[in-house]
Order: sequence, then C-alpha cells, then structure tokens
Amino acid sequence: MITIKHKETGKVLYQDPDAQFHRDLVLDNIDLHGADLSGLDFSGVSMRNCNLSSADCKYSCFRGANLTSAALLGTECQEADFTKALLNDCHLEGANFTDACLEGAELRHCKANGAQFERANLNHTDCAMAEFHCEMRHATFQRANLFSVNFSKADLSFADLRYCDMNSANINGALFNHAKLEGSITASGRPYQKKTSGNNSKRKWWEVWKPVA
Repeated sequence: MITIKHKETGKVLYQDPDAQFHRDLVLDNIDLHGADLSGLDFSGVSMRNCNLSSADCKYSCFRGANLTSAALLGTECQEADFTKALLNDCHLEGANFTDACLEGAELRHCKANGAQFERANLNHTDCAMAEFHCEMRHATFQRANLFSVNFSKADLSFADLRYCDMNSANINGALFNHAKLEGSITASGRPYQKKTSGNNSKRKWWEVWKPVA
C-alpha cells in the first residue's frame, strides 16, 4: 500500500492499497501539494505533471524519475537525489536544492527563479534554455549543457563550471566571483581564457567573457 499524507495536517493526499514503490509505478497528474515525501524512494517512478509544490522531499530519491512538467514551487529538496531524473519544463521557483544531487539530470526549459542550488551537484546536466535567477554558490556544473541558459542576476560565486557550454547564455548581472571556468565555452561562444600577466591582466571580467571590440 502507498499512502501519502500532508506534511502538516496529516490529511491523506493519495492512497492506493494495491500499489508498491517500484520503477514502473505511474503517479502522473497527482496533486501532492504540501505532501510529506521525505526519505521516500521514487526511483524510476513517473510523476509527470504532478503538483509537488511546498512538499517536503528532503533526503528523497528520485533517481531516473520522470518529473516532466511537474510543479515544485517552494519544495524542500535538500540533499535529495535527482540523478538522471527528467525535470524538463518544470517549475522550480523558490525550491531548495541545497546539497542535492542532480548529476546527469535533464532540466531543459525549467524555471528556477528564486530557487537555491547552493553546493548542488549539476555535473553533466542538460539545462539548455533554463532560467536560473537564483542562488548557486559552490554549485558544480562540470561538463553541463548550459546553452542559452538565463543566469541573469544569479549568484555563481565559487561555482565549478569547468568544461561546460554556456554559449548564448544570459549572464547580465550574474556573479562569478572565484568561479572555476577552465575549459568552458563562454556566453560569446568562445573558449574561456584565464587572465594572464600583461595587457590581459588589466581587462575587466566582461571583456574576458565577450569579444573585445
């Protein structure tokens, strides 16, 4: 039996006496707003178009789960495992992914404005055309696809962006203090070049990121 309750009221939000958690489980289009999902294993489960807003997903496992077009507004996902999960077209505004693992996940076209990804593992993710106006300090994006990502006003201080592709990304107002950028493709489509002694050392950061006229 699967029983999912509201994290505060204890109200039953979903119950199936014949179901068990397994990789072929389908929970599409279910309203789990405010649910207590902490520590549960949703590996490989289909949860497309689910409403997980304000749910408690701390320490939960969503490895390989299909969350396409799901809503996770304000969801608590600290230290959750989303390895190779499908999060395309998701609404992640205000969600907390601090210390979460999203390695190899797909987040194409997702909207994560106001979310927190501090120290999150986003290595090898596909985040093309996603919106990340959010807190991403110490996050890792090694070899991630960040094509045309909107990082406007995002805080990527101390982030690891080595060997990622940020071609055509919007980085207006973004912070990259002490970020690791070696081997990356910058917003201008050019390989990142670390500042060296000589004339380059006097160039501003935006002149390194974009072609100099």
